Amino acid sequence: MRADHAELLRAFYHDTLAPPPRLSVSEWVEENVVIPPGAESTSGAFSFHRVPYAREPLECYADKSIRDLVLVFGTQCIKTTILRCGALYVICNDPMPCVWILPNEKPLALSFSKNRWIPLVLECKAAQAYLPRTEKGKIDRYRFGFLEQNFGRMTLNFVGSNSPANLSSRPAGFLQMDEVDKYGQETEFEPGALNNAEERAKNFPFSLIVKSSTPTVATHGIWPQFQLTDQRYYYVPCARVPW
Repeated sequence: MRADHAELLRAFYHDTLAPPPRLSVSEWVEENVVIPPGAESTSGAFSFHRVPYAREPLECYADKSIRDLVLVFGTQCIKTTILRCGALYVICNDPMPCVWILPNEKPLALSFSKNRWIPLVLECKAAQAYLPRTEKGKIDRYRFGFLEQNFGRMTLNFVGSNSPANLSSRPAGFLQMDEVDKYGQETEFEPGALNNAEERAKNFPFSLIVKSSTPTVATHGIWPQFQLTDQRYYYVPCARVPW
């Protein structure tokens, strides 16, 4: 075996068999995630100072005893940012095929990937190490597009809940399901998007299915999913407002 081949093989197995980091997920996020300017109300290094309720959901991304994580949040409470930070952690530390589901592929999934996900990846030095590159060192746009992205050790696909064919053709141990209450419901010919997506993960021994939404009605969407959990609440203290 040539020396350069041996070195490549050694590096491959070093990365593949490396133990998980000793940092907790929240510690890793604070150390590695930078919110880019432009698409958010705040930017800069991620901090839990203003959003302490985000810690526990993020820790679930590394807990192998958890298969379903259901996030019921009000609007504009960084629920999607939690999904993005959790996805970065999985990419860098515990890679497995991921399908990220939004209510529709175009324009929502495409716009989300282009404007909110890819800029976050490019700001994360830990994630940049897994981006596919050309011989000239530039990002390979054929392997890292808007809807399908190869991170070396895993592939991430963005799909719309309104496309049963896309959902059913992509097995994945890691599902990110955002804005669940806007998904299509079960019909005479097709199961609901939630059930259809969950079937993609059943052959993975340590799958993680993350469901997130602001609730709208009690009969379908995120709220029945929340009723199946241990129903943890986070009580935010009221600010003292001088009058």
